[in-house]
Amino acid sequence: MERVRRRGGRAYAVIEASESTTELDQSPPKLSAYPPAALNPIDTVVCTIDRNFRITTVNDAWQRLALDVGGTAPCGAGGIGHHPLDCALVPQRESLRAICAAAFRGEWSRYEFEATLDTRAGSRVYHVSITPLRSPEGTITGATLTGHDVTQYKALLAAVVSQQQQVQQTLASLRRREARARMLQRTAEALNSTKSLAATLRVVAEAAVCEAEVQAAVVYILADNERLVPAGSYGIDTGSRISKSFWLESSLARRVVEEGRLLLVDDTTRAADYSFPRLQNGEVRAVAALPITGPSGIKGVLEVYAAQAGAFDADHVALLHALADQAALAIRTAQLVERERRQTRLLRLINQVGEQLASELNEQDLMRFVTKALVEKLGMTFARVWLYDEPSNTLVLRSSSGLYTGTGGQFARIKLGQYAVGQIAASRQAFITNDVAHEPGVGDREWAETTGMRSFAGYPLVARNRLLGVLAFFSREPLDPELVKLLDPLVHQVALALERAMLYVAQVAARREAQQLARLAGTRAAQLSATLAAMTDGVWTCDTAGRVLTVNEAALAMLGCSPDQPSISHIDDIASLLADEAGNPGTRLGLRSALEGGTVRRELELRPCDATQPTIVALVATPMRDAGGQITGAVSVVRDVTQQKAMEQLREDFLAMAAHELKTPVTAIKGYAQLALTRLQSNAEPQRLQRALETINTQAERIAHLVQELLDASRIQEGFLVLQPECFDLVALAQRCIEHVHQQTTKHEFRLEAPPALEGAWDQLRIEQVLQNLLENAVKYSPGGSIVTTIALRDHHAQVTVRDYGVGISPEKQQRVFEPWFQAHADTVGDYGGMGLGLSICKEIVERHGGHMWVESNEGEGSLFGFTLPIEAVAERTR
Repeated sequence: MERVRRRGGRAYAVIEASESTTELDQSPPKLSAYPPAALNPIDTVVCTIDRNFRITTVNDAWQRLALDVGGTAPCGAGGIGHHPLDCALVPQRESLRAICAAAFRGEWSRYEFEATLDTRAGSRVYHVSITPLRSPEGTITGATLTGHDVTQYKALLAAVVSQQQQVQQTLASLRRREARARMLQRTAEALNSTKSLAATLRVVAEAAVCEAEVQAAVVYILADNERLVPAGSYGIDTGSRISKSFWLESSLARRVVEEGRLLLVDDTTRAADYSFPRLQNGEVRAVAALPITGPSGIKGVLEVYAAQAGAFDADHVALLHALADQAALAIRTAQLVERERRQTRLLRLINQVGEQLASELNEQDLMRFVTKALVEKLGMTFARVWLYDEPSNTLVLRSSSGLYTGTGGQFARIKLGQYAVGQIAASRQAFITNDVAHEPGVGDREWAETTGMRSFAGYPLVARNRLLGVLAFFSREPLDPELVKLLDPLVHQVALALERAMLYVAQVAARREAQQLARLAGTRAAQLSATLAAMTDGVWTCDTAGRVLTVNEAALAMLGCSPDQPSISHIDDIASLLADEAGNPGTRLGLRSALEGGTVRRELELRPCDATQPTIVALVATPMRDAGGQITGAVSVVRDVTQQKAMEQLREDFLAMAAHELKTPVTAIKGYAQLALTRLQSNAEPQRLQRALETINTQAERIAHLVQELLDASRIQEGFLVLQPECFDLVALAQRCIEHVHQQTTKHEFRLEAPPALEGAWDQLRIEQVLQNLLENAVKYSPGGSIVTTIALRDHHAQVTVRDYGVGISPEKQQRVFEPWFQAHADTVGDYGGMGLGLSICKEIVERHGGHMWVESNEGEGSLFGFTLPIEAVAERTR
């Protein structure tokens, strides 16, 4: 086997023994081309062999080497033909054979290796070189073996390497010292800089890691001899427990604080009592923890973590002590600087808050400003303001800044006396603690450890002996007593500003309420004015002196006054507007009696000066009283009941008329019925009995007609008149109606002027009722002559007219001819009775169909009544 080595930039091979053999040439050896005399003077061992490993040439150096290694050394021609290693006791016989065989095969042009030989003078190192010998034809005929004693060279080289290693170690030590100096310089610069304490202690932790050649370091600050808070770290997994504060008994630092000395854990696998943080790379195997001591005692602990067991020696310990001293100085300096800074910030904050509070009048903005200032300018973790709600005796969270910004949750509403905040409000005394975890009502241990919360301060907000609320804040740092003292004036300013903001808010609310009330009053006044203007009843109001306060248009109209006339200023002015003293106007529409405390209810007849007819009014006057029951004025409501009285008279007239109209046919029916019974008993003539029965039937139909008119009038008034449209021929219907009426008279001639047919969708029975009524009226109010019925199609409407040449209607009565209960010929020669409902019912039927009805008449010349019907279905209009 062969192994290649490199030394001094030169490659050489070492051939190890192999059991493989090569068939060699058995021909006699040839003499060397190098004469021995030329090789003897040199110190290099020279030997040539043929392809059968027989010596062909040797020099004196070979003989000396053979003797030194304990073999035989045939000289001159005596060694020719022997194996070169037969002369020396060396273990590389087979290896040399394998090397030469490879050279004979042409696998090597030159092969070099080093061989260490034990000689009488000691161990010697030879550099051996084997080169194939070639004939002039280029055939390999043998090999040349040369050996050069490099023992002294190797020793010298080893000495040089040793010296180089020493130099490198010295350089590495110098580099470490230089790095340590730079790190110490950085630490010193950090101590003298304006960096925060956390940034400075992180530099110390980094220095410990770099100088002690470990994996991680943490600097803990001792808080009130109770627990440690991590202030600076390097190389620690941020997900480990050092990202939070922890209790002393849970770490190795507990013993450091208790004993005040350095503690080493050479192998953490044998220290099961302690838990250690995770490293960014690897696991903790060795720990060094030493106290950080200041003038007043232990200030913290420096812990250093290594991934190798037993990694700390005396040099490391000395370095760590120096870094711990620097950390102590950094902590003390940073605490002093931070205290000065915080005091300066607080004083500046008090001035800023004072300026802001002097100008801020918005209650919510004020509270938000205070909580944000405590967090952003004083470094509090979070701050809150509760306002006191007196009706519910509850503190309501109104502003929160910092770690928690919401105003909901468990502490959104706190009863007085509940939790620490409620106790502060109830006692009106401030409460401050640097041990949140052990204070009931402030926080619990788990929450404090999870969030790192350390201190709490709560202040009652009191102004003019009135509780306004509570201001409270939490911090992860202990509160400096000097800082706490400076907070008192700030809290006092906040309370005063909050009171001023509350007063401003109350004033704004009162002003807004007053404006709303004014707008409401204006709206109510406008509504009242609009209501009074829309009322048909007259309304009068006056004060206790009789001065008129309110009078609407209806009241003025009752007295004959128009709105543009000068208003009446006093109730005594009312009498001057009346023509006489009817109804005792001295009562002033009852207002005078109402001012005296009475209530007036009566009817009066008022006759204004310019009126021809009196107005009948119903009057109600009552006093107006305030909340205490005192009379502040009077109000009189006057209703015009003239039309009502007329309607009552009309109702009485209608009852009399209906009784009269019904009495006549009923009397006739009764008389003829008795006559019919008498004649039946006396076997009278059938013709006379038939006439009696026909008279009874006619009068019965008259009664049915009167009853139907009353029912139709009632349905129309109540909106229950329903049409039943159907398709029919209007011309055919008119012919039937004319034939029916024609049978009742012999004095008239009837003529129909119409197309052959005119179809539409109308209520056939109702249209027949209209035509029948118009034809009967034409017969009734004309002594004889022609009655002309006309039907035509005009503008998609059927137009029907009925003309007679009778007594006619005067122009003033034509305007009322379609009114219910109106009789155009009452108390005249043409009075034929009736209730005055027929035409009003006809007009309603036509209008329900979507048409209209009219009258044209000249007194003494006859009348024309007409109506139109749309040529379309009326079903949709009747639903």
